[in-house]
Order: sequence, then structure tokens, then C-alpha cells
Amino acid sequence: VTILLVDEMDQLVTRSQSVLYNIFEWPMHRDSCLSVIGIANTIDLPERFLPRVLSRLGLQRVAFQPYSQQQIQCIIRSRLQSLEGCFGENLFDKQAIEYVARKVAAVSGDVRRALELCRRGAEMACDQNSKLKDSSSDDNTALAEKSQGEDGDVKVTIKHIDGAIKEMFGASHMKLLEALPELDKIVLGFLITELKKSGTIETTLENLVTRVKRTLKMIPEKEALK
Repeated sequence: VTILLVDEMDQLVTRSQSVLYNIFEWPMHRDSCLSVIGIANTIDLPERFLPRVLSRLGLQRVAFQPYSQQQIQCIIRSRLQSLEGCFGENLFDKQAIEYVARKVAAVSGDVRRALELCRRGAEMACDQNSKLKDSSSDDNTALAEKSQGEDGDVKVTIKHIDGAIKEMFGASHMKLLEALPELDKIVLGFLITELKKSGTIETTLENLVTRVKRTLKMIPEKEALK
């Protein structure tokens, strides 16, 4: 038996869903020894399939919970300890690891986001350490010692992680979205809802207007949108 593992399957959901149909059609062939396992970020992916695709599914669904704070901490420490000649405690403050794990677990539980924050925090610590080493003042020397571990390695602290978080969520496109007028934000919200419900990456103005009308009918107090 051959097992085909398709990761990020929700990215294959298009208007025609022809790629998904072909993938799930292969195991249906006579004398086929192929099994398909799909991985997606949304638990309702099968409900977004077209009937012709859904008819090809065996649909044995397994739901995985987001990573917990403790699990994210373990993954980060494992990654740090795998670095050649280095150990996690020499690179990151314990509180910094706990901080990033707590922040990510509270939002999404996406360990990739946690690792990205750690990477950016480490870059900030390295930049700070390089600048402090180039300085000859006593104050800067004292700060450099605080930013380093016992072996002289850069020490990543909560301050660096907090800076990475602010940078990640303070990106230019995020600031642009925050500066949009309220009506524009509402339209974008309806657009996101339509794309999620339809399972496609594009839509028409007609479908968007229909989605708005349907949603407004379910809202008892339309003044809430103002």
C-alpha cells in the first residue's frame, strides 16, 4: 500500500476543486493500492468540498488540538538543544521561553509562529550585543554583560521577545488595516467570511453582496455595525 500525505490541503480548494478531485479519484481506480491522508488548518474542510469531491472521501477525520503552552516550551527547548555546541539555557532566558509560549498558546497555538518569534528575538539580541561590544562606555559594557550568558553567548530576554511580538503585529500592512475607515473594515470582514464559507481564494461582487444580505438578516440589531 502506498500512502500519499497531502499537507496544507486547504490551499488546494479552488472554485473547480479539480486537483482535489483527481487526488481522491486515484484510490478509486481498480486494483489501486493508494491511500490519501490530507492535513489542513481548518477542521471543516470536508464541508467546503464540492459534492463530487466529497463523494470520493472515506472521511475518517482526526482532530488535533493546538499546541499547549507546555508543549510549545518543550519544542522550543528541543530546537535550542539540537544546536551544535549550544544549549537552550545558554541562549534564552527561561522566562523568555515561557513568555513566547504563553503568548502564542493564547492566540493560536501555532508553533511555527513561536519559532519565528524566537528567531527574530535572537536576531535582536545579536544586534544589540554587537552594538554594545563596539561601545567602550562603562554603561554599555554593563548592559552587554546582562545580555550575555555565562559563556559570552547572546542571551535572549523577555525584552527581545516582546520587541519581536510588537514588530510582527506592528507590520506595515497591519497598521494599514488598522487605519482603514470602519466601513472598509466591515466590507473586508464580509469578504473574509465569504471566502471561508465558499472555500475559494476569490469571489465575485455579486457573491459578496449576497453574503452581506444573508449576514445582515441574521443580525437582529443592525445598529451594531455602526
